[in-house]
Amino acid sequence: MQAEIESSILSRSTIHALNTDMNILTFILVLFLYLHGTLTLFSIYSHRSLSHKAVKYHPAVEKVFRFLLWLTNGVPNNFHTASHLQHHKFTDKPGDSYSVYVHGWWKRGVVVPLKIILGVLLWLPHSKDAPEDFPSKWKVNYPIDYAVKYPRLGRFVFLLFNIVVFGLPGILLWAVFNILVRLFIVTFPDLVFHVVGYKNFDMPNNSRNIPTYLLPILWAGEELHHNHHRYPGKVNYAMKPGEFDLGYQYIRFLCWLKLATIK
Repeated sequence: MQAEIESSILSRSTIHALNTDMNILTFILVLFLYLHGTLTLFSIYSHRSLSHKAVKYHPAVEKVFRFLLWLTNGVPNNFHTASHLQHHKFTDKPGDSYSVYVHGWWKRGVVVPLKIILGVLLWLPHSKDAPEDFPSKWKVNYPIDYAVKYPRLGRFVFLLFNIVVFGLPGILLWAVFNILVRLFIVTFPDLVFHVVGYKNFDMPNNSRNIPTYLLPILWAGEELHHNHHRYPGKVNYAMKPGEFDLGYQYIRFLCWLKLATIK
């Protein structure tokens, strides 16, 4: 009887601990960890592995990456890879679905961010500025699994997780994170990485690098965007003294564990 009472008290204490109010510092720290983790996975898996085939991961690692991105991002990888390859082929020219120079500041800087915010708040599916056969036209034919069939389900599971762990503040945390991660992935590259920064190479596009001391922890190397446009298949985006690619360091660590192979 005593054991049952102690177990009940422990269970209630655990539930109470998981649902306490978050202070602002905890909120910011968890939000930062969510953003860093998702943007890093997006960089080292969706971008460098799926889109450019620069690194190959162990199948178990791929399954974990895919599951985590399903929870935190929800954009089907087949559509992302196709649109990204299109961006490289038509960089800042007609046909580039990302470019602010093609679509204008109003659409890319105002309309698209507003659609992202409303999409998160109203639980809308990700808008696709392309037909359903768009991936196949770019020879992107990933298996149609749960991440492609049910992209919004992952976001719902992640919402439940945040509510269980953080209580009602978890709803706000989930909403802010979902808005920011989509803004960073969908709008940040063309509004920042093709507008401000420096160049290392003479190329017929407007891609730029952001000094790596400003964004390395958050963006995991993607701030070296100009370097990537010069050598899309290169896994390490740091090419000059003073540049640092944090994402590449994660990949090197996975290689050391025999869980990744650089091509």
